[in-house]
Amino acid sequence: MKSIEIDRIEIRLKSISPKVARSLAAGLGNEISKQLTQQHSFLKGKGLVNISNIDAGVVQTSRSRDSSAMRRMIADRIVRSITAKTKSTIQRRG
Repeated sequence: MKSIEIDRIEIRLKSISPKVARSLAAGLGNEISKQLTQQHSFLKGKGLVNISNIDAGVVQTSRSRDSSAMRRMIADRIVRSITAKTKSTIQRRG
């Protein structure tokens, strides 16, 4: 079974109220886990993959300030970065 340990996530938000930011952050871990479990190719890999750093880049959000939509967008970017790093690490080993 795959295991992922994330030590720290750093997100910089601009023009977002503290209330929306807290709401966005509150469910981010669950959203990342949910999206990772949907990545079947990610789940098939075996062994330990250590990813020291991921730069998910800039995520442009709509002006709606909907924390759940922003959470999904940020989680999607993080998940794509994790799966890309995992695949490239496994390919280098093989």
